[in-house]
Formats: sequence, C-alpha cells, structure tokens
Amino acid sequence: MLQERASVEPLFDQTEDARFDLDLVENAVELTRRQYARKGEARSWLISEAFDMKSGYSIEAESALNDEQLSNADAAALEQRLRAVLSDTDPFWMRWRFVSEKKGW
Repeated sequence: MLQERASVEPLFDQTEDARFDLDLVENAVELTRRQYARKGEARSWLISEAFDMKSGYSIEAESALNDEQLSNADAAALEQRLRAVLSDTDPFWMRWRFVSEKKGW
C-alpha cells in the first residue's frame, strides 16, 4: 500500500540523491548543484535559497500584507483583501487583531 507523504525529506539519501538550483542568468538557465539540508515544513522551503521567495504566502496575500499605504479608511478594504487570500486559521490574524485594536480600526 502506497503511503501518502507531505515530505520526502526523510527519504533523501546523500549517496544517491542531489539537490540542484535552476537560475536565470543573463537570459540563460544555469544549473548548480547545492548542498542538501532539511528545511522542515513547506513554508521553510519556500523562503529558502531553493525557491528565493519572500514568504510562503500567495502573490496576492503577499501584496496585501505589504501594503504600506494603509490608513484608517483603508483598513476595512485591506481586511477584505486578506480574507479573500488567507485562511481563517492563518497565524497572521492574531497579529492583525492586535494591530487593528491598537490603531483603533
């Protein structure tokens, strides 16, 4: 019976497996062998040098989270944008609640 896995990290064998990066350098793809290291959960992989992402959030969520032009009038609209791209159980909401109460939104 095939067992479902969220990660293949425990199966990585340094003697048989390798990790490579694909990078675009001056309009050419460059393949570089990298040292393998366990990262744990998916978000840790996404923000690692393997993927070079700023966070584990979607592009839409990242855009909403980084909106620096926020005023009191924009807070409700921003919350609607965030609710459309983040789950109700995302840890972000604890911080959002704290900040919004502090700023009186």
